[in-house]
Amino acid sequence: MKIKEDLITDWQMLMSGIKQIAQKVPEFKVKVLPDKKIIINKYEVICHFINNEYVEAKVSFKNEDYLSVRHVKSHASTVETILTFIRNNPNP
Repeated sequence: MKIKEDLITDWQMLMSGIKQIAQKVPEFKVKVLPDKKIIINKYEVICHFINNEYVEAKVSFKNEDYLSVRHVKSHASTVETILTFIRNNPNP
């Protein structure tokens, strides 16, 4: 099944937005892994496609999911939700 073009665009915008904004926050240590996961402090962030319908962003620590956000329209809201969760929960 081919992934919808708008979902690919959403995925790219979310992943780059999360990385770029997190890099500007002094308290965040950001690293991008070869498998496209973003490590922010101790948390692992990844966006993926669900049923070729939407993009979901997940925050996890040691393979345990802590937050799952279904991206609908606003890239800014999705990125803000992810980064606010990480900022407010520094110790998983």
